[in-house]
Amino acid sequence: MTICWIGSDKEYIDYITDYAARLHCRIPKDSSLLTCMDDDGTPIGFGAILATKEVADIAFLYVPEEHRRKGIGTQLLAEMENMAQQVGVTDLRCIVPNDTESLLFFTAKEYELCEGPREYAVPFASLRYSEAYRKNIAGKTAKKAKALESCSDKEKKVLQQYYDKHGISATDSFDKKLSAAIFEGEEARCLLLGERTASGVIIHYMHSDKDHPELLVDCLKVMDKAITADREDISDLMLSFATGNEYEQSLLRHLAGEAAIVEEFSRYSVAYRNVGDRVKL
Repeated sequence: MTICWIGSDKEYIDYITDYAARLHCRIPKDSSLLTCMDDDGTPIGFGAILATKEVADIAFLYVPEEHRRKGIGTQLLAEMENMAQQVGVTDLRCIVPNDTESLLFFTAKEYELCEGPREYAVPFASLRYSEAYRKNIAGKTAKKAKALESCSDKEKKVLQQYYDKHGISATDSFDKKLSAAIFEGEEARCLLLGERTASGVIIHYMHSDKDHPELLVDCLKVMDKAITADREDISDLMLSFATGNEYEQSLLRHLAGEAAIVEEFSRYSVAYRNVGDRVKL
């Protein structure tokens, strides 16, 4: 087995980025990528790290099930830790799925674990059949909002400026059919960014003018149309969203209705380690 840094090889960069996206992981722009190759040159493990002056974020670390328990993940992690030290960064951080295998892996590597960001989740069926949602969104045609897949080149440039301004990265993993925006002149006035998962849809980002909640409702019409167009049975779908923005929380809670079961949970933990005193390999 050989650990290889990808450098500027676009073919491998696209391969790893697409592989991560299929696993619902967004690799930030300017990350350093690496892979583990078997003796035949086949990639059997992947990693990505983004180092700043203060901290190095392990953005992606994955080994397919059939290649696990061979030390591949350990080698990839050690290589990223050494890379961080070489550029003068000793604090490492990683967002870790809350499954037993992942948590045990980082605990064994002397990482400290703390609870990740909280999310809300509501069954999409109960949301869609609530009175407020039926009245304002379900089956309705958006008046101003448009799906990101239908944006013009000019609008895509406006979106990119918005992403850069607000630190939104790895936007290729957002679903362009259910993500939506409203443009006014040279600005994106309202934006909803969503991603499909095996269990439903995650709304990663919602923003609109607080004085005009109808703009966000218009974007939700685009999302609703995309979800229901692809799937007739929505009984087992969940809609989850971050708990950080009280305005968007209150809007979705209003749409869901008082009787809706809204769960609060943490999908991820944050693994942290300082490797400043460790001898480099």
